[in-house]
Amino acid sequence: MHEIVTLQFGSQSNYLGTHFWNTQESYFTYPPEPESAVNHDIHFRAGVAPDGSDTFTPRALIYDLKGAFGSMRKINALYEAEDDRNILDQTGVWPSKPVVHRAEPIPQSLYQQHLDAGLEAPQLNTSMVKYWSDFSRVYYHPRSIVQLSEFDVNDKLMPFESWDVGMDLFEKLEREVDLVDRDLRPFIEECDGLQGLQIMTGVDDAWGGWASGWMERLRDDTGKRRIAKFEMSIADPEALSQQATERLAKKAKAETTFPRDTSEDVTKLSSFDIDAFSKDYRLVSSKDSRSEHVFARAEAYRGAWDLPEEGRNPRDRFGDGPAVERYGSPLLFPVLDSFPSIVDTGSGRADKLAIHAGLTTSTAVAGQVRAIAQIAGRLVAVDEREALYNGLQVLAEEYDEGWDGDFTDSDDDD
Repeated sequence: MHEIVTLQFGSQSNYLGTHFWNTQESYFTYPPEPESAVNHDIHFRAGVAPDGSDTFTPRALIYDLKGAFGSMRKINALYEAEDDRNILDQTGVWPSKPVVHRAEPIPQSLYQQHLDAGLEAPQLNTSMVKYWSDFSRVYYHPRSIVQLSEFDVNDKLMPFESWDVGMDLFEKLEREVDLVDRDLRPFIEECDGLQGLQIMTGVDDAWGGWASGWMERLRDDTGKRRIAKFEMSIADPEALSQQATERLAKKAKAETTFPRDTSEDVTKLSSFDIDAFSKDYRLVSSKDSRSEHVFARAEAYRGAWDLPEEGRNPRDRFGDGPAVERYGSPLLFPVLDSFPSIVDTGSGRADKLAIHAGLTTSTAVAGQVRAIAQIAGRLVAVDEREALYNGLQVLAEEYDEGWDGDFTDSDDDD
């Protein structure tokens, strides 16, 4: 069935992942609706609830810190029968009745309350959302929810911010419990023909180190199986504050640690426009007037778009021009009530949208990586600085070696 298992690391990625799973859930159809064009078995797994009813839950492994899951319970309504009989209520366990101290439960968001009551969901705004679970429309299997109790979310005394903290935590848990065998392998073993993995993670905090540890382990365990990575950063280079530059230094370390073998079919896996190096990372003004050369571009579109035929076959190694691959589907992108109001759909409310997204690799990447290298060179510890700086420079050279805009400009002048 070519299943895909998704791993989500941290609140930042879980916000994105929640939108992803809400979108996947919206593709389900029920009689008398026509059968969906989407193969749900790729991202969802069949199971049986304690009461014998069939379940269909995401093939997902979701990590976050203590207190970051909001009102979401590990044992949800589908599986709560497993949690009905508390061990403290059993006779003969303790000589006297124990005193139980429980933390105050986090109340459900207004959106979740409306979903549970079968009412029309309210329009979401920032004041209504404190946790990524506040707008989740999907039930997860209990094995999908993994809380890292070693750290509390927003803890000032032990913040989960440093890249090294994330890597150290991964190595500690890997020694103690073998994370891949405990958490991931059960999802892999129930697949008939695993297509690959997709990972959503932040890279400018401790989750970058955590994800790097996972990638090193997965390279050993999965061999040539495809892994698509969606790396997210919240740094604001325009402000160039101390915190922002430190975040970019952490991202730089992640860039040199993560293997650069992301699936060429990455645009098949998401409805969002993922651009690894956006304008946000143009940290230094460039006076270089050389023309930008596009090596390749992958595009995904939904609906009917009048797109020109351009580029060359990516398998033609001797062709001129950029290699362009397109993946299209007539299925429009659903605009859900859980989606933020960031898209102007004109008068009225559109239920579905045509989408055109792209991912481009060009010589501009070299300059952006070098800008990050300069920041990393100032902020990273001395014992790591040289290796990290050189690693980023090598990465930058891979994007401009063999291509020099000066030659192109001189040819055009002639």
